[in-house]
Parts: sequence; structure tokens; C-alpha cells
Amino acid sequence: MITLGIECSSRQGSLALLKDGELLVERSWIAERVRHNTIFQTLENLIVEADVSYNDISLFAVGRGPGSFSGMRMSFAVAQALALPSKADVRAVSSGAALALAVAREGAKQVAVVGDARRGQVWIGVFNVDAFAGDTARASSRHADGENAT
Repeated sequence: MITLGIECSSRQGSLALLKDGELLVERSWIAERVRHNTIFQTLENLIVEADVSYNDISLFAVGRGPGSFSGMRMSFAVAQALALPSKADVRAVSSGAALALAVAREGAKQVAVVGDARRGQVWIGVFNVDAFAGDTARASSRHADGENAT
């Protein structure tokens, strides 16, 4: 199964192609604003490098934030448009849980993820490694005032 991961909920956007859970190629970029041409150019390069076609992709995993509404909206629009012809699945993935899972693989038992919620605020997600089961994670998260967060 080929999966395309799309993450544009923060200033750092990224795309990744996986085959049966193994990474084929990935690309990331930094942008102050979400730009559709960046995601499409990067995606086309990924497809060529991995030697797959859009119809080969059976799952589109899209970062659902927390983060930039415009970035998430564009990510879902791209995924839904590309998934439509082949009727591939489109799934939302917690961006915070994905970051926590990457750290958890390094041996951590509990992971806190902090992100910029803008307007002087941050978001915080605390994840227990035991809560990770397959592709999902249960998490308790809360918004914190930027002045009170340490």
C-alpha cells in the first residue's frame, strides 16, 4: 500500500511517500505563507523520484493540526482532489501525535509537544507512549496562554 503524507499546518510543510509503512521519499520546506505552487511542485518531484503514479496511492494521510487553518485547508483540498479519481482513502492525522510518535520511537515514555498557536499563545499536547496503538494515539491537549507557558 502506498501512502502520501501531507503536513502543512505549520511554517514547515512536508510531504512523504511510504510503501507498506517504509519511507520511499520525503521533502520539507519552510514558508511564511502557504503557497499552492510549492506543494504541487514538491509533490510532482516526489512522485517522479519514487517512480509511482497518483493512482498508485491508496491512502492520503493529512495533518489536521493544531496549526494554520489555511495550510490544513489546502492540504485536505489537495488530498481530496488527488484521491477522488481512484477513490483512495483520505484520513486526518493529529500533527501533534505524529511529532510525539517520532520522539517516542527514540525511547521516550511520555512526550510533550508545544507549538505556536499565534497571537501570543501556544498549544500543548501531552502524549503517553502506551496510548499509541497502530496509527492512532490518544492524547490530552490544552491551549495555554503564551505568557503562562514555561
